[in-house]
Amino acid sequence: MGLGKKTEGSAAKTEAKDAVEKGAEVVEKTVDTPVVEKEVVAEKEAVAVAEKEVVAEKEVVVEKEKAVALKPKAALPAKKTFAGMALAELENALPALDFGTLHRFKASPAGIKGEEATLGFTCEATVVSYNNKFAVAPNADGAPSELCKFSTDGVMLDDGSDTVADYVEELQETYPKASSKRYVELIAILDDAEKDHEEIGNMVTFSLSPMSVKAFERYRLQQSVKLSMGQIEEDSIAKVKITAKPKSFNNKDFTMLDFSAIK
Repeated sequence: MGLGKKTEGSAAKTEAKDAVEKGAEVVEKTVDTPVVEKEVVAEKEAVAVAEKEVVAEKEVVVEKEKAVALKPKAALPAKKTFAGMALAELENALPALDFGTLHRFKASPAGIKGEEATLGFTCEATVVSYNNKFAVAPNADGAPSELCKFSTDGVMLDDGSDTVADYVEELQETYPKASSKRYVELIAILDDAEKDHEEIGNMVTFSLSPMSVKAFERYRLQQSVKLSMGQIEEDSIAKVKITAKPKSFNNKDFTMLDFSAIK
């Protein structure tokens, strides 16, 4: 009888222990569940906040893109175009004048030499016309002077006997240095000069050698580019400064006329 009671007592203790452990587990679960749920809720709220920030950033980007798209674009500068060589309209604007019709000036070691006096080394003039004259010559010492012929257009000889190209080819059979060279009779109003001269204010002629012709063409080209870039006015191009400059070429000294814009 005593043993039975002890066994029952042990079983009761075991059951009581189990009940305590189960109760602690229930209590632990009861305590942990709300904490976990709070952490989950906090994480969801953080995610929601982050998503809102991303959406807000996207909206800002979209608004900026709209602002850029709506902003008026600056007009592109007008494209400058090269309209051709300056003073082209003055080529042969006047008919060829007989020799002596106008007072004639040319380059010389003493400056810009006239028929009686010089203008000094510089003068200012307004171009009215420039007339071409091509000289075809053997370019050889001792060659007959009658072999030298002239052309107004550079295509046909003025006497109508042949084309310039064919005549040059014919001369070169005997004179290898034969060629056609371009000269220009520049007709202009003499506006001013380094030295006083009675022809100031009158129409005169400047005889341009082949080297002076190249200087005149260089001036035309430079002014054409400046005109196309809007740096100068077209009306200013015909007013030129003419300067007599000493030069040396192939061990030969000579004087040419150079051209520049009046400042």
